[in-house]
Amino acid sequence: MQKNKIMSGLKRILAFITSKEAKIYFKENNEIKMEIIESPITHKDDKIPGEGKDTYKFSPTHASNNEHKKHNQHINEELQYIKQLENKLENFDIIYLIGPGTLKNKVNNYLQDQKKFANKSIFVESADNHLTENQLMAKARSILS
Repeated sequence: MQKNKIMSGLKRILAFITSKEAKIYFKENNEIKMEIIESPITHKDDKIPGEGKDTYKFSPTHASNNEHKKHNQHINEELQYIKQLENKLENFDIIYLIGPGTLKNKVNNYLQDQKKFANKSIFVESADNHLTENQLMAKARSILS
C-alpha cells in the first residue's frame, strides 16, 4: 500500500513522437493537458514545387547531390528536436515514449546518457502512426491516472 502512494506522487508524462511533431500529455490540476512540439526536421516531401534537382554538376560525367551535407543537416535537426523534448521531459519522474519508427529510441538513448535522467523511469513503446486524437487521449488517461 505504501508503494502505491509513492508511485502516485510521481509526475508522469507521455510523449507521442513522430518526425513531424511530438504530442506531449501530462496531468495538471487533475486535468490531462496536451502540448505539441513542432519538429525542425526537414523531410524529403518538403521540397518546394517547381524547384529543380538538388545536384551540382562538376563535369558532364560527375555530379553531386551533397548527400554528406544533407545527412549532417538531418543529424543536427534531430539533435535539436531531441533537446527540445529533453527540456520538456526533465521535470517528470516517469516518462513514456511512444510512436512509430526509431526516433523514440533515439530520444530514449539520448536521455539515458544524461545525468539528470539517471533516477527517472523511462518506458519505450511502439505505436501506430495513425492513432486518432481519441486513441491518444485514452492512452494518456490510462498511463497518467
